Amino acid sequence: AYNNNDKPEEAIKVFKAIDTEHRDAVWHYRCAYSHGSIASTNHEAYTSENMQQMLALVDNGVRLATKEDRNCS
Repeated sequence: AYNNNDKPEEAIKVFKAIDTEHRDAVWHYRCAYSHGSIASTNHEAYTSENMQQMLALVDNGVRLATKEDRNCS
């Protein structure tokens, strides 16, 4: 809900409170969205911490989604 109400910092706090064993691909995508939202709002460069965090989260999300997809087959 925080992401939908322009409160990405609060969303990140909630995401970080989730235990690591429950962090699936969707968790990574949503957390990445929060970091990307902050970076976009602040007109940050691709080298900024928020942008780098966003890219890493998307990358991990793709890896997890691919792994989850293979496990379902």
